[in-house]
Amino acid sequence: MALARALGIDSNPRTGGVEKGVAYVIFPDSGSGKPRWLYEINAAAQARFQKWGGLQMVWRSLNE
Repeated sequence: MALARALGIDSNPRTGGVEKGVAYVIFPDSGSGKPRWLYEINAAAQARFQKWGGLQMVWRSLNE
């Protein structure tokens, strides 16, 4: 719900969301087990996303 709000998408669990146009990537074992500031989470996620292949890998994954 927080991600939907951050993306400007209706976050209501019953009526919200979108049918297309949003992709997400999960990085297993990326948590530290401790609370972190949002800027730390964003920086770590951006670094892992780029190492994984970034948007090119997203497009490739969607077209397989």
